[in-house]
Amino acid sequence: MNRVHEHVVSPGFFATYAMTIRTGRDFDRTDAPGSPRVALVSESYVAKFLQGRNALDSTLDSGACGPPRGPCAVIGVVADAVFGPLRSGPHPTIYLPLAQSADIGPPRRTTVAISVQSANVRPALLAATVADALTKMNGRMS
Repeated sequence: MNRVHEHVVSPGFFATYAMTIRTGRDFDRTDAPGSPRVALVSESYVAKFLQGRNALDSTLDSGACGPPRGPCAVIGVVADAVFGPLRSGPHPTIYLPLAQSADIGPPRRTTVAISVQSANVRPALLAATVADALTKMNGRMS
């Protein structure tokens, strides 16, 4: 399968899921709307599409990094991860910063997954707080 997966993530996503950034950097608050567009790519993306070139010297210019939004500079390479059945193995993946991705995906057809981690709050208590915040946000997004 030649499919490239695209995931929109926030700063800290890779640390939260213990995903190693092999080279380069994570997204941060400077990766904002209006700033140069950036992306991280997986090791399998590098192997399949960059064919020995230095990933950090690369620019992506298709998919979410293509017209009309414009190209994305690769700022990091992430260890491969599996986002489906384990037998499917890793797929070439592009990660985009949430702050630069408001216009990606057809309206009402984009799936959002939220992960929250806490060192000192019981998950059941945290779930209620997150649910309340999402309910409040949903009214502003409709």
